[in-house]
Amino acid sequence: MKKKIVLGVILVVLVVAACLSVGVMLNWRNNTNSAMQDDVASRNDAEDFASGGGVVAEDNTTGENAGSANIEVKDLAEIAKEDGKVNIYFFWGDGCAHCAAAFKFFASIREEYGKYYNLYTFETWFNDENAKLAKVFAEKMGDTVKGVPYIIIGEKSFIGFGAQDSDKLVQAIEEQRGGEFDVYWDRVR
Repeated sequence: MKKKIVLGVILVVLVVAACLSVGVMLNWRNNTNSAMQDDVASRNDAEDFASGGGVVAEDNTTGENAGSANIEVKDLAEIAKEDGKVNIYFFWGDGCAHCAAAFKFFASIREEYGKYYNLYTFETWFNDENAKLAKVFAEKMGDTVKGVPYIIIGEKSFIGFGAQDSDKLVQAIEEQRGGEFDVYWDRVR
């Protein structure tokens, strides 16, 4: 009889612990989603790359965004190749915290470096065509990409993003801005 009571108590404790763990995980997920939504909401309207599932090649180069095109691409015909500028291809996921940080990074360098690049963005988590396109671009760059953010700057590519990558991205922009190579124009098209 004691064994049944002890087993019953252990079972109840395990069920309660499992419920608490699930509750903590759901609360963490909700807090994380809320923080990511705050990150996305904190971008100004001109940087709202994902409204309505994407903007068809909207060029946000006016006002505080002058000097850098931030374009959510749906039609590849909208991709331009300009002398003295490097095209940056940024594959991201809506809800990805690292992607939100990369968006903030590009916004932070826009004033100083925006004249040297065009930023083309492709949301991949909710857009199957963009996800397929990311694989094509990665293959052409010799990369195996299993997640986002995935960023291509000229001949250089970056998988993931963290504060430690900021200097590497700026260096790539500086080195690649006058280069001839563009993965879309030279290998994808």
